[in-house]
Amino acid sequence: MIWAIPLVICGLLLALLSPFLSFLTPSESIVLVDVADPNNPIILGSGANTLWVQWQCWAYIAAFCLVLVTLSGVLFNAIRAFSDEVIIESKQRLSQRSAELETLKQEYRQKIQQDVLNEHAEKEEKFKQWEKGLLSIQHQTEEQERKVQHWIAQTQHALKQKQRETHSKLGQRDRLSEQKRCIAQFLDESNWTFPNGEKFTYSALLKRARQHKKE
Repeated sequence: MIWAIPLVICGLLLALLSPFLSFLTPSESIVLVDVADPNNPIILGSGANTLWVQWQCWAYIAAFCLVLVTLSGVLFNAIRAFSDEVIIESKQRLSQRSAELETLKQEYRQKIQQDVLNEHAEKEEKFKQWEKGLLSIQHQTEEQERKVQHWIAQTQHALKQKQRETHSKLGQRDRLSEQKRCIAQFLDESNWTFPNGEKFTYSALLKRARQHKKE
């Protein structure tokens, strides 16, 4: 609105200088008449004199324009100040909202990171427990295998000992059978007799031994 002030001043100067400027000076045919009393009109001037007569009107117009421009400038400045305040307030509100949004983003990012860390820690804890359980099962399996191997070794040792004992008994039985057969054959081939005249055989000798044991 500052440009309006020079424009009004230029207009006022043109109005004041118009009597001296031929292209702005009215012709002599133009007459300024005061018709306040219709029955007695008064000629105030004609041609360039009409401009001098109307200087008060031009002054009023110029003052009105200056006042109008001043009021417009004040109004414009008030509107601009109000607009600036609104813009500043809007910028502050926008900055505050942006800060709140950034804070929410950071909190959300931190929450996501914390959730990921918690989930990772939980999975790691489960993995450790699973690994611990697996190691426990492995140790139990190894202990059971050692016990089974020990039992198998003891069983094999017992079986071998039993086999040795069986072989020994079988060998002893075979030796006794051979000895019995040799004795029986010897007694059968001998001419020995009991006092009652019975032939001295292995069966007769065994019979008398059993009778003696019963007595």
